[in-house]
Amino acid sequence: NTLSVKISQVLACFIAVITQDDFISAVEIHNFSSSKWVISNGMRFVEGVFSLGVSFIFIIQSQRSVDIFLNFVAVTFVSKLDDVVFMLAAGNYFGQKLKILTKEAKECSIPKERRSRFRVHRKAIFLVTLLAMWASLGTILWRQRKNKYVCQSISVQMDD
Repeated sequence: NTLSVKISQVLACFIAVITQDDFISAVEIHNFSSSKWVISNGMRFVEGVFSLGVSFIFIIQSQRSVDIFLNFVAVTFVSKLDDVVFMLAAGNYFGQKLKILTKEAKECSIPKERRSRFRVHRKAIFLVTLLAMWASLGTILWRQRKNKYVCQSISVQMDD
C-alpha cells in the first residue's frame, strides 16, 4: 500500500469512530434497569459494533484511497438508516401512533446527575475504540510489510 492509502486508512478509522454514535451511546446508558432500555441499547450496541467492524474490514481491504472512502460512505449510510426511519416516523410519515411514540422517545433523557459521568465515559469510550482500531490497523499493516499474509506454497492436484 502507498503512503496515501495508509494515511487514508488512519483517517477513515478516526471518521468511523466519530460518526458511530450508536455504539458509544449504547455503552453510556447501561445503568438503566428498564428492560426496554436494555433491549434498545443492546440492539444499538450490536448495530454499532457491526458497523465499526464492517468499516474496519473495508478500510483494511481497500487498495486505493478512493475505495476506502466510497466503502466507508456506503457503510455509514446503512448505519444511519435507523435515524432516518425515526425522523420519518416523527414527521408523521408512518401514522399518528408512531409520531406520538417518537415524541415520547425524544422526551426521554438522562437525569442531570448522571450526565457529567457520561461525558467522561463518552470520551474514554471514543479514545479506547479509536486506539483499538489504530492498533489493529498498525498490527495488520506491520504484518503485511513482514509478509506474514503471503501464501507460502501452492499445491495443485490433478486427476488423470
